[in-house]
Amino acid sequence: MASIINAATSGGLVTTADTSGVLQLQTASTTAVTVDASQNMGIGTATPGGYKLAIGDGSSSRGRIMLKGATSGNYPEINIDDTMNSGGKNYQVYSTGGQLKVVNSTDSAVSFVANGAGIGLGDNAPVDGDGIRFPATQSASSNANTLDDYEEGTWTPEMSFGNDTTGITYSTQVGTYEKIGRQVTVRCQVTFTNNGSGSGIAKLSGFPFTLLAASNAAAAFSIFTDVTLSGTYYASAVPQASSTFAYFRMSDAYMTETQFTNTANFTFMTSYNV
Repeated sequence: MASIINAATSGGLVTTADTSGVLQLQTASTTAVTVDASQNMGIGTATPGGYKLAIGDGSSSRGRIMLKGATSGNYPEINIDDTMNSGGKNYQVYSTGGQLKVVNSTDSAVSFVANGAGIGLGDNAPVDGDGIRFPATQSASSNANTLDDYEEGTWTPEMSFGNDTTGITYSTQVGTYEKIGRQVTVRCQVTFTNNGSGSGIAKLSGFPFTLLAASNAAAAFSIFTDVTLSGTYYASAVPQASSTFAYFRMSDAYMTETQFTNTANFTFMTSYNV
């Protein structure tokens, strides 16, 4: 037989004489709602487990929750506990400061942060615009189908002759790069105002990342002006495991200071794996 409790008849108060401090509502002799002595509520479970609101008993049942922070600084939070499964984690989902956060509370690490149309991975919230922000330090994945890094920035190209930079000055010395996963693409432009006093093989250094040791040398594309060229071809390459330099080469000989005037100018681009 169904019973109706009208809270208004007792001054708006419903109490229980249960000495454990647990209030339960049952349907067909099955516990439907439980409120424990710490004011934690379980729906479909008799053990809320320390959560303010727990839905389901670990079976395939699902529920929908609408939460709203009561006061400033008190954000609504959903705790998703999968630790009962082997390898399962404990996650928290909440909104704070206009950002939606999913936190792996087992490891105290942020999985991602959404802010407007932007998403931040690791513990990095998007700071401006839309897009995906990766951690400043790459969290490398061994999975071939996982994009685990993106970065773009600048680098400073520096020329040397026989590893000597003495007296070399520039009017233009700029470089940019993009890193997508393991692939890095670098570009630069260099213009001399003085080619210095060094002598020997011409090298370009300052690359932002080290070339993979197991990778073949990366071929590069260069355009020269005010540089003396001879032979049937010229090329440049970055050696394996190097972040230091690229060689410039004509036919069967390396380029040296003798090819570069005091106003030599060149652009350089290459892509390589790290």
